[in-house]
This record gives sequence, C-alpha cells and structure tokens, in this order.
Amino acid sequence: MRTAVFTAIYPAAKPFLDEYFAALKSQTESKYELFLVADSIDQPEIFLSPHLKSLKSPWSVHPASGTPPQIRKQGITEAIKQGFEALIFADIDDRMAPNRVEVSREYLSRNSILVNEVLLVGKNLNSPVSFLKPRFRDGQKIGFSDIKAGNCLGLSNTAILTKCLETVDFPEIPDYLVAFDWALYFQLLHRGEFALFTDKTWTEYRQHDQNCASPIDWSPLQIQQNLETKYSFYRYAAKFDKSFQNWVRIFEKLIAEIRKNPQFLDRYVEVLRARAPANPLWWENIQPWEFS
Repeated sequence: MRTAVFTAIYPAAKPFLDEYFAALKSQTESKYELFLVADSIDQPEIFLSPHLKSLKSPWSVHPASGTPPQIRKQGITEAIKQGFEALIFADIDDRMAPNRVEVSREYLSRNSILVNEVLLVGKNLNSPVSFLKPRFRDGQKIGFSDIKAGNCLGLSNTAILTKCLETVDFPEIPDYLVAFDWALYFQLLHRGEFALFTDKTWTEYRQHDQNCASPIDWSPLQIQQNLETKYSFYRYAAKFDKSFQNWVRIFEKLIAEIRKNPQFLDRYVEVLRARAPANPLWWENIQPWEFS
C-alpha cells in the first residue's frame, strides 16, 4: 500500500520544523513517502534544508496557493493523481508518535478511515492532556452522529484510503471554510462511512496563539472566532442535511446580536462555560443559545 505522510507547510511554520522532522525520523515504519504541500514558499527545498537531506524516506514538494482549504484541496488532488493509496495527515506544528505510520498502515489494511488519540500540549499545560480517549474507546467506530456537534477528525490525527477521498465533492467545500477537516469527513460519514478510533498511537496537538480551534481556550476572541467557524460549517452542512438549517438560523441570530452589542459576547462565554460538556471535541463547546 503506497502511503504518504501528507503535510502542508508555510513560512510561519519554521519554528516547528525541527520537532516535526525529528518525529518523522523516529518512525518505527519506514514504508512511507513524505508529501509536502508548500504554501507561499518560493524555494521550499532551501526552506526545508537540511531536514530533507537527512530524511531517509522519499519526499516530494508540491507548490500550492490560495486559502488553506484551497491548498489542501490542491494537495489531496495531486496525491491521488500521483497514485498514493493511503494518506496519513500530519500538521507541521504538531508532533506524531514514533509508531504512527506503522499503526496507521496496519489499521488501513482493514479499514478506510483511522482516527488516533490526541494529546494536548503546550500553552498553559504542565503535562499532556488526553483529548479523545475520555470520549472514545479503542476500536470504537465513529459515525456521523458523533461529529454533528463537534469534530474529532482533524488533518493531524487521521489517516485515510484515497479511494474514499476520490468520492469527496471538493467543490462543495467553500474555499473560505476554516473547518476544512470537519467538512471533508462530514461528507464521508454522512453517507455511511465510519472512522475507527485507536489509542495505540497519538498526535501531540500543540496549543498556541494561532490555533484555529482550541478546546481549552475560553477567551472571548477565541469563542467569537469559533462561533463564526461553526456557523459557516453548519451553513455548509445544511446543503447535505436539512436538520442543520435550524442551527444555522439560531447561530445567525446569535452572531447578529453579538455584532450589534459586543457585551453580549461576555454573557455568551459565561453561558458556554456553565453548559460546557465534559471533554468537548473541537467546536463542541460552541452551542446554540438564544438571548432572552
């Protein structure tokens, strides 16, 4: 099974390169190729040197441009065109376990989509925090109902057979949508696919100021950004499933209230904190609420 570790790189990722490539070089399985999608990097080979020189696995760099969803669409389309049978998604600012390639290849020999454990590390955390294991048991199937209110399938902790990706209607995913990963897997699980969860390997998900989704950041700015993201995602989801239309209306009204009167944002954060589910998934802590 021809397998690629698929990662998008960009200029601001330079501080994370050492740890990213150290994790690659420590993999217990060498049967993979590194597939890099270069966003706004004029000379990616120079940018990535000497990391590529010391990498034993084959690698390739593919220029791309546009919004983050456009870049990932271009990269995935090219990977499929190049004949890869499986993609292991990895974010440049995260770090994967030494056995992630090995475990992913093993599970994908029997399953179409694999989602692995995530450990939250970094900002305001003294030690790694388990993110998905409190919600899912090893070997559990994750279906459509599990990702309606929040997402656990990211482009840092999933691996997938490309035959599944070939069925995704990429033009339907808006180019501005922050939650590209959620939108991608939404299509697949909505029509009956499932993802298998494993805690036999993991991804260290770094918490920092540039996270587009943080389950532990309750700052008003982060909450407002996440609210806008979830609203945009639900507008997309409503095209496939009419049950999301009511959520779209509620979130639309909520956003309008906050834009009209910013003090409502502080009230909304208070409400979310009081109602927060245990161990929320990405964007799950953003809930509908109608001001009285």
